[in-house]
Amino acid sequence: APGWVQAVAVSATAAGRHTLLAGGPYGGVYQSADEGTTWTYSSDPGGVYRLAFHPAQPEVALAATNNGLWRSTDSGLQWTRVTTTTAVHDVAFAGDGTAVAAFDGYAWRSTDDGATWQRLSSTAVNRLFTLGLSADGAGLFAAADARLYRFDTQAGEFVAVPMQPALSRIIRLAPSPTFAGDRTLLIGTYDGVWRSTDG
Repeated sequence: APGWVQAVAVSATAAGRHTLLAGGPYGGVYQSADEGTTWTYSSDPGGVYRLAFHPAQPEVALAATNNGLWRSTDSGLQWTRVTTTTAVHDVAFAGDGTAVAAFDGYAWRSTDDGATWQRLSSTAVNRLFTLGLSADGAGLFAAADARLYRFDTQAGEFVAVPMQPALSRIIRLAPSPTFAGDRTLLIGTYDGVWRSTDG
């Protein structure tokens, strides 16, 4: 079983079971096809920051690592690198299979299940490490240290969100799956969890 774990993903149900993926800073991805009873190790991806399964195709998974963005089409047993960048800090799927990743100071989008990527914004954000994408695709947020950004679809750019009170470093963003309706965002920091209900 995996040791130091900092990324976990659970697939949609296939044949009555979920596939589990786990990864950490020392490299490689562990995969379990029997609800966590046994694990298989793949050494291909580097140190893993984030793992994500396609919501409708449980055989497709993405891994954001210190050695690029990796993609699997067999539920995490074998991996192929799909970007040439050194480090990819975060990756997420929306419910329709659109994926977003953070690397090189930009957010990137894939509309073909993670196979190819196009830059989503034209302005770089320094230290853009954390993303939050709602399942309905209506809410996309990014964080750079303690700074929060919201993606403005009309402008095609991230815009800074004023924070009152000021937060410590943001380590996780979790928009509601139904963000278009409830406008709810959870923000994880070293000081605790913060909640916004006004988008």
